[in-house]
Amino acid sequence: MATKSSKAIQPNNSTDAAFRAWSKFIFDGMIAGGWVQTADTGQINFATVTRPLAGNTARGYIIVRMDGSLQSTVPVYMRMDFGSGGSAAVMGVWVTLGPSSTGAGVINTPWLSNPTSGAALVQTASSSSAMVQPYSFISADTDRVHFVIGVNAAASTICILMSLERTKSASGNADGTGLLFYYSGSGGALNRNQYLFAADVPQPPVEQGTVAILPIRNTGVTSQNWGIGIPTPFAGLSQQPGLGVLITQSLDATNYGRFGIDVYGDRVVYQALFSVRATGFGRDGTTVVLMRFD
Repeated sequence: MATKSSKAIQPNNSTDAAFRAWSKFIFDGMIAGGWVQTADTGQINFATVTRPLAGNTARGYIIVRMDGSLQSTVPVYMRMDFGSGGSAAVMGVWVTLGPSSTGAGVINTPWLSNPTSGAALVQTASSSSAMVQPYSFISADTDRVHFVIGVNAAASTICILMSLERTKSASGNADGTGLLFYYSGSGGALNRNQYLFAADVPQPPVEQGTVAILPIRNTGVTSQNWGIGIPTPFAGLSQQPGLGVLITQSLDATNYGRFGIDVYGDRVVYQALFSVRATGFGRDGTTVVLMRFD
């Protein structure tokens, strides 16, 4: 496993250098965590790629695969296209997942729609080229990746966020059933999630918002236990939660604090993403996302 952080990446596509910086940060973090880049032809050259000049434009892709113990029996390949969201300056990442690749940049029998459909577009609503010390974090292992680009206390609509991991058994161990995919669809909030079967079958729909039970105390508790919401994935019925993201109330977590939290009986480290909200609670404006960071 590996973690990386930065306070130097500006969350925008205003220059070629800015576009290369945030996209390569994601790639480098995944490779450091144990993901393997395939030999597929046509993949992005981070030293020469140029920024998108229009909205909803991809400028280059990578093909990577998991490398954990389940990869031999339930392989997971991912294509990530780096580019823009709704406008040229806004960061956008298209994600396609499936069991293999063709060797020429195409995912075979994808479980998510192809990048051109926009169905799996990780994006935000705005951008900044002058943010003061924007925080970016990535945590990856051989069968998971979690990242955020451009967190800032004064700009809650700028960052992009994504969490991908294998589904979990009742004991919290990764299993071969499928994948849990959480991401920012727009607006700099955790507002999209999908349970994906690792098979060529009809997939559950993308859920709008995040489903969790969360106390509404939000009183700045520092010496007592405080409420944590665990997002619940759905595939028709509710499924075992993952470990990638948790939710809390903004006053119950230190800005950019890092916490050890027991989940499924094991201690997991989480990074508080100040100003990054989770939608779907009725109190969206006071929530804060905790992203796995170990």
